[in-house]
Amino acid sequence: MIGPPDPAAQLLICAGMSKPSDAESCVRGTKVQNLLEYPTSAHVDLISRCAVFTGAPRAACFRWLGKTLAVLTDGKFARTGCPRLASARARELCRAGARRMNDALVTFS
Repeated sequence: MIGPPDPAAQLLICAGMSKPSDAESCVRGTKVQNLLEYPTSAHVDLISRCAVFTGAPRAACFRWLGKTLAVLTDGKFARTGCPRLASARARELCRAGARRMNDALVTFS
């Protein structure tokens, strides 16, 4: 799927998918790299949008974006972004994803 360049808009498209597995795959295709020059607050705003998902896709979104934002910031996001998320569960999932930043970035399964 080719979506808009804005990763926040991409997440909204993903959230509208009826199959959880499709939503999760869609999240992994989010163009996080488009936020390379943005401040941490923009990264936190993006990952906070994972709250629009329910069930397994929500957890997958927080983990995936935690991982990719950590990669994007050379690990800094785990220390400066994940702690700024509103819920304890979101922070936990973000940190879990960030800990896997050195694993392969497999976007579709």
